[in-house]
Amino acid sequence: MIDERGLDPVTTFLEELGGWPVTYTQSKQWEPSKFNFIELLVKLKLYNNKIFVDQWVSADDKNSDVNIIQVRDIQISVFYL
Repeated sequence: MIDERGLDPVTTFLEELGGWPVTYTQSKQWEPSKFNFIELLVKLKLYNNKIFVDQWVSADDKNSDVNIIQVRDIQISVFYL
């Protein structure tokens, strides 16, 4: 699919998220002052990405007639080659 579409869908998506400096060239510079980290987190959440916390609604363990919002931190794994 990448061979068919090229990198345009990826670069467009990255731009929608606020850009990625690694992909910029001399003619197009990344402007850190225009980057909004909170806005990035909101946009990523729209794609069902668990950024720093995972949240969900479920029945309360003490009273199953009541729903509660549960929040937990996610496990961040770093893999080394």
